[in-house]
Amino acid sequence: MSLQRKWDRYKYLSPIFLLIIFLFSCSTSPEYKIEKLYLDGNKECIKTCQTKKLKCEKQCKSEYEKCINTAYKRAKETYNILVKQYEKELKIYNSLFDKYLHEYDQWFSKYSLIFDSYQYYRDRCQKDKKDSYSCYKYNQLKSELEHLRYLKPYPPNKPTPPDFKKILQDEKNNCINRCSKCEEQFDICFTTCGGKISIKKICVKNCDKQK
Repeated sequence: MSLQRKWDRYKYLSPIFLLIIFLFSCSTSPEYKIEKLYLDGNKECIKTCQTKKLKCEKQCKSEYEKCINTAYKRAKETYNILVKQYEKELKIYNSLFDKYLHEYDQWFSKYSLIFDSYQYYRDRCQKDKKDSYSCYKYNQLKSELEHLRYLKPYPPNKPTPPDFKKILQDEKNNCINRCSKCEEQFDICFTTCGGKISIKKICVKNCDKQK
């Protein structure tokens, strides 16, 4: 086998092979987490920082839980408002839909009548091109049908009823846990107490793959 033929055989496999190697390497790459190391500092001062942090976390958790617990009530109030709005829109829709049905019946009757004549004169014209009247009527009725298609009535858009589950989920999503600010405040307090914060990257998985 020539070198060229060998290359033609394997050149399409190379990208796939490289992709497999890449995916395998990604799946076995080391995983790390970031940890903070708190060093030195005035112990009594740091105790005050810790007390403030615990108080901050307790307060923010309480606010978050309160928001979650009252989400149902807020969702129910919103849902009731939307239901009333939906009922009004549905009433208007039903009226418009009745009007649409009436207009469609009239349109369809007129269209069917013209279409029957159209088919009649079309067939006559196709059988005898010299039948000028039939061909004239055929073209005339064809234009009328095209115009009628343009005038075809369409049904109104039906309103969508409110979804309580979605409203409730939206209300819950609006509740934000802001407890991360407590750690930020603690870090500032810790450093003012003379402490030092060291950021360390620690391997937690596939650590034997580290270079």
